[in-house]
Amino acid sequence: MTRAALVTFASGVTATPRGQLSKLVLHASCDEGGRPMSQEESDNGPLESARTRRADLKAALSAVEIAAASPAGAEGWSAELGAALIGLREAFDDHVREVEDPEGLLDALRDDAPHLSHQINEVQEEHPAVEAQIDEASEMLRGDATPEEIREAVLAALSAIARHRQHGADLVYHAYSVDIGGE
Repeated sequence: MTRAALVTFASGVTATPRGQLSKLVLHASCDEGGRPMSQEESDNGPLESARTRRADLKAALSAVEIAAASPAGAEGWSAELGAALIGLREAFDDHVREVEDPEGLLDALRDDAPHLSHQINEVQEEHPAVEAQIDEASEMLRGDATPEEIREAVLAALSAIARHRQHGADLVYHAYSVDIGGE
């Protein structure tokens, strides 16, 4: 492969054209001069940071699902579910801060794939709605809602987050032809 075939995006991702429709295959990250970066250097990019947040969010989702699925009559059910929802909100807040940061994934996507700006905006606009659903489930837990009503609110929040994660994964794939991972 010749050096001219490499494309380095503003985010530091290096790729080459693949297929007929300028799909991209990612290669080892390179610095601005085209020199390969160490694993430590390349792991600091917005894509790797998003992968980390994605894994943290998945763990928090699992904790909420496990707590919600426990018997509601069991001692400590509401306290355990409440703690899991707090953890989920914190993980989602970390995700939002990370991707919406001026040097985060959404700005990198806007720089690297401006043709996806509408989809990028849609994904970003999902954040407040997801936050509201997590908060609603937490508020219901503190109120006088039944366990079934609480579980319905929790499932709605988990579903919204799952859809948001799918939209984010699709967006990254369309921009970089890379699977950000199901974690």
